[in-house]
Amino acid sequence: MPLIRWPRAGDVWSGSAAYAGGMTKSTVWTILAVALAIVIAWILVNVLFSVLWFVVRLVVVAAVAVAVYFLLRRAFSGSES
Repeated sequence: MPLIRWPRAGDVWSGSAAYAGGMTKSTVWTILAVALAIVIAWILVNVLFSVLWFVVRLVVVAAVAVAVYFLLRRAFSGSES
């Protein structure tokens, strides 16, 4: 006996497989909900990456500013002593 039995004439299908008509109202709402979820997710990911990029730039600017501060401090303190 095979693991998969192919459908035969007279088999009764259940659920959406048996329905060959047009789209129902709930199907349209499901498609719209999925499309809206994708759009919202796209916007949220875009905002998240923008914020993360801003934080990375802020950290790099802070590191460079600290390095420049210590270089300037060393350059000007050597002439006084």
